[in-house]
Amino acid sequence: MTSTHKSQIKIGAIVAYFGMFVKILAGFIYTPWLVDKIGKSNYGLFSLSISLISMFAIDFGLGVAVARFLSKHKAAEEHEEAEKFLGMAFKLYLILSVVLFIVLFIMYFFLANIYTGLTVLEIERLRVIYIITGLFTAVSFLFKPFEGILIANERFVFLKTIDLANKLITIFLMVLALLLGYGLYALVLVNAFVGMVMIFIQYLYIRKKTETKVKFCYSERSMYHELFYFSFWTTIAIVAHRFILNIAPSILAVTSGSTQVSIFAIAATIEGYTFTIACAIGGLFLPKVTKLVLQGKGKMDKVDDLNVQVGRIQLMIIGMITIIFLTMGKEFMKLWMGPDFKDSYYVACLLITPYIVILTNQIANTTLMAVNKVKYMAISTLLTALFSVLISLLLSRQYGAIGAGIGILIGNVIGRVIFANIIYEKVLKLDMIRFYRECHVKMVIPLLILALCAVFLQYSFPSSSLIIFILKVGIVTCIYCLSLWIISLNKSEKDLITGLLALVIKKIR
Repeated sequence: MTSTHKSQIKIGAIVAYFGMFVKILAGFIYTPWLVDKIGKSNYGLFSLSISLISMFAIDFGLGVAVARFLSKHKAAEEHEEAEKFLGMAFKLYLILSVVLFIVLFIMYFFLANIYTGLTVLEIERLRVIYIITGLFTAVSFLFKPFEGILIANERFVFLKTIDLANKLITIFLMVLALLLGYGLYALVLVNAFVGMVMIFIQYLYIRKKTETKVKFCYSERSMYHELFYFSFWTTIAIVAHRFILNIAPSILAVTSGSTQVSIFAIAATIEGYTFTIACAIGGLFLPKVTKLVLQGKGKMDKVDDLNVQVGRIQLMIIGMITIIFLTMGKEFMKLWMGPDFKDSYYVACLLITPYIVILTNQIANTTLMAVNKVKYMAISTLLTALFSVLISLLLSRQYGAIGAGIGILIGNVIGRVIFANIIYEKVLKLDMIRFYRECHVKMVIPLLILALCAVFLQYSFPSSSLIIFILKVGIVTCIYCLSLWIISLNKSEKDLITGLLALVIKKIR
């Protein structure tokens, strides 16, 4: 790995984690205020419109394919092949953008028939925000290859910086719109406007700062065949993954009403933060994993090493978040959103608990893409979606959002824990026994110390405000970090942490 690549990953990771810290902090402060300003019903409609559009805004795996194939061609120094591939990708995206617009246009006329649990006024509001969100999604769809281009060119710092700017500007303009007296529709317009501005900035950066070229006048059957094979299975994985969380609000809207949608939406916000934090650095390793696979010629020793290295870092973070939320989240939810959202705590626990296993396997999952074994990733996610949706339908009518959460938990355990780990071991030939021994077993004591300290503080010192709660979280986090440093971290991990701290101090200066 070159020094430039290492620097891009390190600085990109710093920007990514800083961006997530800002997003989460702003979200915790901003979300209750937003719900109070526009009301639980409107917030439920806002979340419902986004989830509904997301179910149809599927890029058929081309976004992942762009990053994967460009990384492969760059690693093999096949520059002309990369240009030809991009030309094909953009032409396919143009076709899909038109198809997406037609599908969303037809769906508009069936909203009232689908969401029978909503009132007439709620349906009218949903139609307006559906139009705005749908038009933005159809137009922006054409530019989805930009992220893959940036990943393949290892421009991680810019990629994470533009993502941070998108979040900050969107929140700022939303707050400004609400303070000026605008309501639900203004929030949707702000999202669309900022999204288009960020796409334009990405275009300018790619054009001026990279050597990316596109050959539109090219067509080759073998390349289409390889692309469609990869995209077909990736599409199944994406569709199934979208269904896991994005269909839940629709199920609840049909079976339980908009209030249960809002309860699930708050829990999904917690899940989203957890998922984003854990996956912040996962996408940065696709070019490296691709190179390791090509250099290893089928041997997975170096990929095993990387899987353990990154998995341990992921577990340090995701383990801390999960344990703190399981032990202290009930009190937090009451302080943050009020007693009306107490069930959101239980739903969030059901959504994030499996991530202690799932999200520590990011390198193994990335390897499936690098070696073009996405078929197995698709089957894993399809199993998850199948069990999640079926059980959610059975339980949500009686148990509301909690029933949907139980369905998703069972689906995750079957598809993304049990089945996925069998695939990593048997198909990729990764040493998963070594992985769990080096990652999870060696992290048990610090995580147990964290859980015991959190429970003790919760029962001994109940919080009367968010400030006191944050102070308690700070105390248990410091104890956890100290126990990690003393008990679990190896020399290379300690050197990595001290090196990152030195880099941050240098950048600040």
